[in-house]
Amino acid sequence: MASSTLGMVLVSEVGRSKKDLFVYLKDRIRKKFAGWKERSMSAAAREVLIKSVAQAQLTYTMSIFKVPDGILDEIHTLITRLWWGQRGEERKTPWVAREALICTQEQGGIGFRNLKGFNQALLARQL
Repeated sequence: MASSTLGMVLVSEVGRSKKDLFVYLKDRIRKKFAGWKERSMSAAAREVLIKSVAQAQLTYTMSIFKVPDGILDEIHTLITRLWWGQRGEERKTPWVAREALICTQEQGGIGFRNLKGFNQALLARQL
């Protein structure tokens, strides 16, 4: 969906559930992840792809709209599944807590974005 038509679509869908409006973000990231071969990528390659592609996909929409927390949690789940190398419904042991993944590298984390905080920061920037 083109970014210029995004605002018109969301304005015309005002009476609907907010979660239904933003489900396309999750679908777009899922489609990006489907093409990547998680098993053949190193941890550094997965980190770069998550930071540069998956988290960057959300920036424009998050700078304009408050994305529901449920959608952001589902997107974060997709990101952590890619990070740990899970495919489909397969369960793998996460060796680090979810909160540790979003800590900065100086604090000992991976440095993934806290999507809820990032959304609030982008919206506050408009003020």
